[in-house]
Amino acid sequence: ESFNIIQENVYNLSQNISKIGTASLHYNCDQFTILAAEILNKGGRFLNFQHGGLSSKTIDFGREHINKNYVYQNYYFDNKKGLGQHYFYNYKKISFDEIKKRNSILILNTEISFDRNTHSNQYFNHPYLDPSQVFYMNLNESTKKKTSVKLFPQKSSFEVKKLWVQKFGKKINFIPFFMNSRKNNFFNAKLLILNDVSTAMYELAYAGLPFILIADLNKRPDLKKEFKKQLINLKKINILFEDPSKAAKFVNLLVKNNHIEKWWEKSYKTNIFLDFKNSIIVENKNYVPMIIKHLTIFK
Repeated sequence: ESFNIIQENVYNLSQNISKIGTASLHYNCDQFTILAAEILNKGGRFLNFQHGGLSSKTIDFGREHINKNYVYQNYYFDNKKGLGQHYFYNYKKISFDEIKKRNSILILNTEISFDRNTHSNQYFNHPYLDPSQVFYMNLNESTKKKTSVKLFPQKSSFEVKKLWVQKFGKKINFIPFFMNSRKNNFFNAKLLILNDVSTAMYELAYAGLPFILIADLNKRPDLKKEFKKQLINLKKINILFEDPSKAAKFVNLLVKNNHIEKWWEKSYKTNIFLDFKNSIIVENKNYVPMIIKHLTIFK
């Protein structure tokens, strides 16, 4: 309804810009979208940076239409030249020596929605079908004492927390929802439990922190075939579990035998994991000078 007003407001700015980029504004900001359109109309360039872990790994016809018709260059995390490393280039990696010093387990949940009409309608987004709850329920009491829960940073997590407390009591150690896990070094957890194929999985794979993914990939038709195949291979090294109760049984054994770092050191060095990691994040030690050079060549 306000297209003409926005177009008029961004016109002068568009005349002084020859290239523009974003990771997400072209999906959710009318002002940016119209500004980008004006720049494209006069022969400018639109550059797309990756926001979130699954942009290049899921089937999204809307995104693919934009990429095909409007994007001059994509900078996905798996960019073959390592030019999509904007999210990771100054990210701290965790050594095995540091992992050995840690002692806790962190359940890191994805978004939970109470809205039937939301796009987040997968089973892991459902407040009563969340596999993390089944996982926690099957942990030994000694393992539960080492375990904390970090719910997704959203207002509905207050309601989700109530469900957890109703089901498991008040002894659960909840990490504040709105604290940033990555910036807080994942709260010094030795092992992280994920209930979704998410950005957190990318962060942990890059940092080198032990994690277990609980996901039924048969319920994820949105994942691209090759990516799903690589995820399924993680079952062979006990990183992916479809059944949360089996994941809990495995973690109970790891904790009982004090074998978390032993399992992780072995799994992390396998070709299965290395192939997976290298397929989702391409690293480049010279990222900063290379991306600067690459961005400046566009006219």
